[in-house]
Amino acid sequence: VERNVISAIVKHWSEEKYMVLKWKKVNWVTFITGGVEAGQMPEDAARTEIKEETGYLNLKLVKTLSHSHSKFFHVPKNENRFGHFTNLYFELENGEQEETQQSEKEKHDVVWLSPSEIEKSITPEGQKYDWALLQDKATPVLSGILNEPKEFAGREVKSIRKEIIEYLEKNKLAERKTTYKLR
Repeated sequence: VERNVISAIVKHWSEEKYMVLKWKKVNWVTFITGGVEAGQMPEDAARTEIKEETGYLNLKLVKTLSHSHSKFFHVPKNENRFGHFTNLYFELENGEQEETQQSEKEKHDVVWLSPSEIEKSITPEGQKYDWALLQDKATPVLSGILNEPKEFAGREVKSIRKEIIEYLEKNKLAERKTTYKLR
């Protein structure tokens, strides 16, 4: 099932801690995730998911991180997924919170972790990368699916490297150059 989704990193309002979900039926620790419905903006979807899954209300969007794509088996939904993620970083303004539905409480616990605990605990590789990106520790990704430019959107980087180089040359965005080293 191909789907547009969000992943949200949420910082505590007064401590250097971040919200994660510790899933009860699978061995997952994740940031907040959820689907983007038709006509919905990713930020709105993230706010909805955070409220539904945790009850927290007063969020400030600080940064939109990179987009990512992931193929995985979604154990609770019992289906293969291909998620196109918009990754967002929020900070809570305060601890105002509503009661969550019992169905959400049965799925996962809301846990606050320090940065060092996050690095050891987060399960999905894509979310580990988002965390490293937020901490300015991310290394460039040399494979994956492109979002832009639109001419290459949805295609795997590995299979079109030559086309990308030709595109950059044609649009005068880069110049091919050969460098020799004499020994």
